[in-house]
Amino acid sequence: MIEIISLNLKSFFNRTHANKMPESGKATGILAQILQFVSISGVGWLIDFGCYILMAHFTDWNVGIINMISAVPAITFVFFTSTIKTFHNNIKGIPVWLKYAIYLAYQFLLLVLVSYINFLLFWHLRNDASIPEIFVPYLKLITKILITPITITCNFLVLKKLLEFF
Repeated sequence: MIEIISLNLKSFFNRTHANKMPESGKATGILAQILQFVSISGVGWLIDFGCYILMAHFTDWNVGIINMISAVPAITFVFFTSTIKTFHNNIKGIPVWLKYAIYLAYQFLLLVLVSYINFLLFWHLRNDASIPEIFVPYLKLITKILITPITITCNFLVLKKLLEFF
């Protein structure tokens, strides 16, 4: 009896939620992948942001350098979690370790660009006389928040292509 209920629930789940989660546990459909990737990236962002906050508070390093260093643990987390949970890794293509190396190289280039944007945004806001004084101590954090949507969008597109097509 339990097996029949289990099979019926399984077929119901597969029929009604086929675009959301197949038996393998991977997201299918672009919307499901986006939502799952954003969730995984959210955890990665917390890892990144936590490291960023600690370094911004306890060091006098340039925000661009802080941004680059804080991203490494988050990049690793998002790559491997997304490989397992979100994207369909093309196992006939290049090996996953090489995909990780390519993703790290891409991330380095993106981080250089985004860190430079972060620095320019920070510099512009810090020197803007119209910024209320109460926000000045938080400008490093504010600029980090402002550049996050750019990185999540780029990361989704690149990682999807890298894992599913190569």
